[in-house]
This record gives sequence, structure tokens and C-alpha cells, in this order.
Amino acid sequence: MASRKYDLVVFGATGFTGRLVVEYYLRTYGPPSPSFQWAIAGRNQDKLRKVIQELETHKGVPESKYLETLIGSSEDSVFLDALTKQTKVVVTTVGPYGKYGSKLVAACAANGTHYADLTGEVPWIAKMIASHEITAQASGARILHCCGFDSEPSDLGAHVLYNAMQKRGLTPTEIKFVLGSSQGGVSGGTVHSLADAMTSPVEEMTNPYILLPDKKKGSVTVKQTRGVWWDQDVRRWNAPFIMAGINTRVVARSSYLMDRVPFTYLETHSFPKGLWGCLQACMLTVAVGVAMVSMAVPPIRWIVLKVIPPGSGPSENARKKGYALIYLVGKGLNKEGKEEVVKGSVRISGDPGYQETAKMLAETGMALAKDKLSVQGGFHTPASALGDTLVARLKRRNLIIEVEE
Repeated sequence: MASRKYDLVVFGATGFTGRLVVEYYLRTYGPPSPSFQWAIAGRNQDKLRKVIQELETHKGVPESKYLETLIGSSEDSVFLDALTKQTKVVVTTVGPYGKYGSKLVAACAANGTHYADLTGEVPWIAKMIASHEITAQASGARILHCCGFDSEPSDLGAHVLYNAMQKRGLTPTEIKFVLGSSQGGVSGGTVHSLADAMTSPVEEMTNPYILLPDKKKGSVTVKQTRGVWWDQDVRRWNAPFIMAGINTRVVARSSYLMDRVPFTYLETHSFPKGLWGCLQACMLTVAVGVAMVSMAVPPIRWIVLKVIPPGSGPSENARKKGYALIYLVGKGLNKEGKEEVVKGSVRISGDPGYQETAKMLAETGMALAKDKLSVQGGFHTPASALGDTLVARLKRRNLIIEVEE
């Protein structure tokens, strides 16, 4: 790949999250330079120029004028082939990925180009693995899905906690991800991606092992959470976590790829102790159920998609006020067969779904472009491909995943 023109290309730079990724790269790594050659791509030249203008005029990033633009559609196989032959890495925010991402994945797999996206469309990921895994392995392309809030905090959190337990001489038996206090917005693109995923067959949506080769339980047993209950480990009320249906599948694939010992994994959304916390957990449980059922009904889904257009999202002020605190709880057996508990956390400063998701995707792209990695080509997860390397990158940017001493 040494002869390729670009280290990295941001595809979908005119979308809501795509603009955030471009701004992050400019502020953190600067404009294209001999040490980091990058460009932006999209289907509309005028919209790409507008992004550059807004960054230069309204965001105080005059360096944006030095960005190169590449024009082409996610449906144009000839363009995608040319694009992926001249860059080492593509990071893409063009969703729903089930509609607009398949040809790009195919081109990256064929041309040995590393790839990272923000999809949460698990059935689509399974189709991509089935269609292009052998090609990616042969070409050396590392294909990574779910490189934002779903599912890097879950995947890397489980990775860090699992390794910490093993270093302490414990055999892991359970890892739990508990979303604590949080604040963040939702973009139109995310809503459209969720709606697209909801059109998949029920058996694909509900199988927690769909990303494993035989679609059956591997080293991880995914524990399904229902209703509301008191969690003594974190001393909070637990309710189902709406993103668990994505994150648990990714963690299960990581554990398969990394040949981990069997353990149980679950994710929850928690609220403070007391009556009000219990009521909040109950209300969330009902709301999640209603939302999932509603999005599965075509007329309601159509109305929602009309009301919330793609490209919309929370304001800059709202993004700055966002945050998330995630509790990590690991249980393992010591050499005497007694259970010990290891705790950790993920601390996110900024809107987790957009500002910090842009950071996660951007740093994933940088790791693929610049860091020495031992894994070969194929369909990986953030943890299985990047692991501690990505954890360290995110820590330097104030997204902290750590274990209590």
C-alpha cells in the first residue's frame, strides 16, 4: 500500500456525522500533509464545497480549504473501484448501510483496502461477512463495522475487562456493561438506519450469534434482559438497553475471533436507586418496547422517516453538553474456585452518539492507516483488530476505558 496516494478517505463527508468526522480530523491532525494524506468523498461536489466553506467560515478551521474532494456515488462500482485503489483506508458514514454500503465493502475487500463504518445493521453485516470474508482474507483488507458508540465502548470495554481478569489470575465467567448516567441526541441518519434494519427477518434480528460462522453460540453466552430489576453490583435499577441487540453480537464475534474462554455477557441501561429511579427504568422498558414494535410496522415507520430526515442531528451546544458513564462489571473464578469481582468504567465527555462517535470512527481509521497491526485481512471487530492500540488512542483523546485497581 506504500504507493497509494491517500492514507485515508472520508466517504459521506456531507452527512451529519460525516461533517463531524472531517472537522475532527482537521482539528486533531490538520490538513493533508506528507505525514497524513487524506481527502473527502461524496456524490455532490457543491455539497462537499459547502462543507469546506462552513468549516472555514463558521467553525474557524481555515485549513479546510486544502482538502481534496473526490466525487462519486456509493452505487457507482467503477468509481468505488478507483477510489479504493488509491487509498489505504476508507471510513464511511453513508447509511443506511444496507442500502448504500454493500458495493463499497465489496470494493475494499477486493482491493485490499481497510474499511471502517458506523453501521448497527447486524443482518447486513452478516451478509457482508458471508459474501466477502474470503476475498478480504486473500487481499489483506481489514473490514471493521460498528466503529462508533455502537459498538466500541461495549467491545473495547469487554476486551479491557477480560484481559484484566486474566492478568489477575481469574477465569472470566461474566462481563456486564451497564449504561449509567448519559445525555445525547439522535440524528436522522441513525433513525433511518434503525428503520432499515427493522425490515430484516425476525430470526435474523433476534439471533445473538448471527455474526458467528455457524450462527450458533460460541465462547460467549448472550444473556437476554427483560423487565426491571435491582442490580446489587452497581446499586442501580436496571432496564433493557436499546443498543444491546447490536453490541452483544459484536462482543460475541470478538470473543470467537480471539478464542476466549466461555463467559456470559449482558448489557443494561440503569437508573439511580430509589422510587424515581425504579419508575424511570419502568418507563424506559415500556418506551423501548413501543419503539421497536412501532418501527416494525410499515405505516408508522414511513411516518417517522418523513418526520425525521437524514442529515439532521443535535446542535453543537447540545453535543458539547452530552456525556456517558458506563459501568463495567466482570466476575471470574480464582484458582481456589471462588468468585471475584473486577470493576471498570467507560467515561465519555461529549455527545456519545455523534461528537464522540465521530472521534471513535476517526481514531479507528487512523489506527488502520498508521499503526502496526498483527491481524491479517478479514472481517474483524474493533477489539479483535485494534484492541489495546485503539484503547490507547481514545484515552489520549479523553475517552477513557479503564479498570479499577
